[in-house]
Amino acid sequence: MVYMFLKEHKKEPDVESYTINNRDGLIKLEFHEHVKAQSFYKEMNFKEKILLRPLNIYLNLKLSEK
Repeated sequence: MVYMFLKEHKKEPDVESYTINNRDGLIKLEFHEHVKAQSFYKEMNFKEKILLRPLNIYLNLKLSEK
């Protein structure tokens, strides 16, 4: 489901990895670059839906060597 969504919107190369928490209904996407994450946030937040549920996107930033 998530893979097909990313592929359909041509965001698959931007995403480094993703995890799904079925219990809480959360999907965690990790991007290669913060610019790609910001672009995804601006394009998709509250505009797109996965399985009839709107995307509510929250950013979690952390400092890394990259």
